[in-house]
Amino acid sequence: MQSDRYEQSLYESLRRIRVFPDHGRSSNALLPGARSVICEQPVIYYTYDDDTVTIHRILHERRHVTGLMLLDPNE
Repeated sequence: MQSDRYEQSLYESLRRIRVFPDHGRSSNALLPGARSVICEQPVIYYTYDDDTVTIHRILHERRHVTGLMLLDPNE
């Protein structure tokens, strides 16, 4: 099923982010320290430090994200 493939792809992308957080593309313009990874159509926006990856948004690639990414860092 397509939904199963989508779910598997999303989990694989999240696993890769956890293991290789530098892999993502810099998205500092949206949120300081943010990175992004495209997972088929959605884009995963995240930040990380030495031992924690924080997923801020998972949005369809066509969404206008500028206003959505200016988050409180404690959110």
